[in-house]
Amino acid sequence: MFDSMLLFKSLFSLYLIFYGYDGEYFIPEKTGYTDVLISFQASVNIPLNEYATFHAGIIGTEPYAEKFVATPYLNIDFKLKNSLFEIGNLGIGLGKKLAILPEEVIDYGLFSSLMAKDGAWYKYYYNNFSFNSWFLWTQRETVTLQEHFIGGLLSEYKLKYKEISLDTKVFFNISHYGGQFYNNGPVIQSTNPGAEVKFRIGNFFILSRGILSQVRNQFGVANGFGSVYSFGFNKYNFLFSLNYWKNNNYYALEEDTIFKRNEVYFTKLVFSKELIYNSNIKTDLRVDYSDNDWGGYLGIYLEYKL
Repeated sequence: MFDSMLLFKSLFSLYLIFYGYDGEYFIPEKTGYTDVLISFQASVNIPLNEYATFHAGIIGTEPYAEKFVATPYLNIDFKLKNSLFEIGNLGIGLGKKLAILPEEVIDYGLFSSLMAKDGAWYKYYYNNFSFNSWFLWTQRETVTLQEHFIGGLLSEYKLKYKEISLDTKVFFNISHYGGQFYNNGPVIQSTNPGAEVKFRIGNFFILSRGILSQVRNQFGVANGFGSVYSFGFNKYNFLFSLNYWKNNNYYALEEDTIFKRNEVYFTKLVFSKELIYNSNIKTDLRVDYSDNDWGGYLGIYLEYKL
């Protein structure tokens, strides 16, 4: 029997993201802040052959207290045996796709803030091994803005025996500010190699992540190191973690402000649940302590895919 709805879903796709965020501090020297981000991605999907699909559509984004911005969405993806490849505009929700930070630590707002960038992404997967590589051109050079691109490599291997698992990751990220045709801003290049290990028994886990950083500019070279340690558990729809971050002159590629501070103790409580019609919700509560300052935030992350 002909399924018209299945045909519609194969030719048309819709992706919606809503992220609401409220941060508060418990000392008079700092003030709270609120952020809301609404984004959608709608496209027509045109099969070119059994491996390649062309996507054409529009991406709309409305950050909090800013004007609505619409950009064209043009993308070609290739699906081969054990591998995926995309080139063009990589769409919204890139932080989730690229797995830049561990779920136990990340601010879910990064999932939604890193989006709608031109570039390329490749993933290979086989049994317990996966490899990701990506390149994003985040800013074209203008008279007032420098050219900016970021890229990365990530390999992951998982071992599992009954309720015991070991997940290891090795990664390398690069960020480059340049473009000297119209803009005379300083050339800044940073690299961040690192590794992560997560050990899990049943619902409990221990995670350790170490990241080197090197920044090159007209003043010379600066080296640094950052590390994060996490202990927690997953049960039903909840994730709870106790975390510690230490910064030794580390230059943060990540936008989460945790990684821009010297030393932070923080807890996270995440509730996630799949809803009806390919939608899901996450609520993210974090409380942190740094330099005798208490703070925290509550975030709500909603996404829907058709």
